[in-house]
Amino acid sequence: MNDRKLRVVDGDVVYDLGRTPETVPQRARRLMQEAQVLACEEVEMLRRTLADSVRQAEAIRDGGEIFPIGVREQARQLADSLPTIIQTLQALSERRLREVTHEPVPPVWRGSE
Repeated sequence: MNDRKLRVVDGDVVYDLGRTPETVPQRARRLMQEAQVLACEEVEMLRRTLADSVRQAEAIRDGGEIFPIGVREQARQLADSLPTIIQTLQALSERRLREVTHEPVPPVWRGSE
């Protein structure tokens, strides 16, 4: 007897007709995991935006007298404090991603971006 299971392909989605349907708790767990992974992706987008802000703040800080002294000082403070905030966001997000997916995530301290 042939043990192959039928599959329906619709665009990029493959439906395994031999698979038993999810129970409500299984579906809820799967959807919660997907939502938590998406949340980690949002944090990563925020981290990248903040990294761009650090570069811009450093440019203003180093811009010399074309920028007012108060603006340069605020830019200096941002350039000094944002990297720590970025690392903290990344560490928290990666820890959560490891908890959710049960897969190894690369270490947080891998250099600057």
